Amino acid sequence: MGSGHSEKYYQRALAEALKVNGLRFKEQVFYPLKYNNKIIGKNFIDFLIEECIVVEIKKGNKFSKSHIDQVLQYLKSANLKLAILVNFGSEGVLFKRIINIF
Repeated sequence: MGSGHSEKYYQRALAEALKVNGLRFKEQVFYPLKYNNKIIGKNFIDFLIEECIVVEIKKGNKFSKSHIDQVLQYLKSANLKLAILVNFGSEGVLFKRIINIF
């Protein structure tokens, strides 16, 4: 697709690629943020693949600390171990594996 597109278009393209490759996935999966068993916020994970891998997509050429922290929080909220942070930018597609060790 090239660079410069809106994040939602990269999400649509990735969903199409996942379908073509026969992977089971859900998009915009809601996971609540809880404190003392009360919901105090909402998380929406871009993709949950095969019920065990979070995929979060971003636009840009660098992995920011805030994006890594966001993905780690998703893993903790969903009680999952592995995420892939994917950046679509002018340098192509970059990815980083994020592991929840807690």
